[in-house]
Amino acid sequence: HGRSHNCSRMPARKESSAQKVPQSKNTSANINANSINNMTVRTVSVIAPATLGEGYTFDATVDGTTFTVTVPEGGVKEGESFQVPYPEDDIIPVAHAQPAMDQPVAVSAGPVVIQPMEVGQAPKGDVVTGRWRNGLCSCCETCCCPFWMGYCCGGVLLGQIMQRNKLDPIAREGSEYNNTCIIVSAISIVFAILLVILAGTGPAGTVVYWALIIYVVYNLTVVRFLYRQRYNIRGSCCGEGCLDDCCCSFWCFCCVLFQVHRHDHDEHQYPYDMTSFTGLGPSAPDIV
Repeated sequence: HGRSHNCSRMPARKESSAQKVPQSKNTSANINANSINNMTVRTVSVIAPATLGEGYTFDATVDGTTFTVTVPEGGVKEGESFQVPYPEDDIIPVAHAQPAMDQPVAVSAGPVVIQPMEVGQAPKGDVVTGRWRNGLCSCCETCCCPFWMGYCCGGVLLGQIMQRNKLDPIAREGSEYNNTCIIVSAISIVFAILLVILAGTGPAGTVVYWALIIYVVYNLTVVRFLYRQRYNIRGSCCGEGCLDDCCCSFWCFCCVLFQVHRHDHDEHQYPYDMTSFTGLGPSAPDIV
């Protein structure tokens, strides 16, 4: 999330491969003692600093000891409390966490800090990391406005998403993004009109058609790859490179468009605004 705090050495990774968990945030840890089978088991209750997917791990520091915490089954939401074993002095265990059932007894507490992401900035607001907020085939679950905008005027919705993420009309990050929505929309509309005029005319119509396809698929590929880097989302079919994003954008253009549009904000809290250059109202927080 978008609030910045002082950070200590806290790398985040998934169990299968090292990854960064987005955005730093100070959290608190409380320690309690439970007696099980005549043995004293000390636990640390960690308040989730962000919404994290199942299996994500991060290194936490409490009382000067660094240890690894694993997000429990089902994932955790920001502010949710879950317990992990308190680390022994001579080892640094991988603590597979279980959801906290009771409120822990507060004693000495140490900060639990997550290091910021290396790629891009984490957005403000409630954003899911580690997976897509919505499935690729869940486009019918969204409200009718972005649904019909994506299917009938996909270039307009694409332009809104690109300007929301401060990308220029050819998907480059920089300062020239204020007119991205207008330019991308205009290009898409002009090409669509040319397709109608040149339909059935032979090579000219084919050239216009493929020029439009290449332009919008390229831009959506860059946007989807940016989102996967920013929110630590694994590729779905063709590895971790941009080939996965290119294939999805080419074969499932509208579905990918909806998936990306819905991921970076809560659509119930910030509904789609078709008249906005970003697709969101003025009350929505900045994405980057």
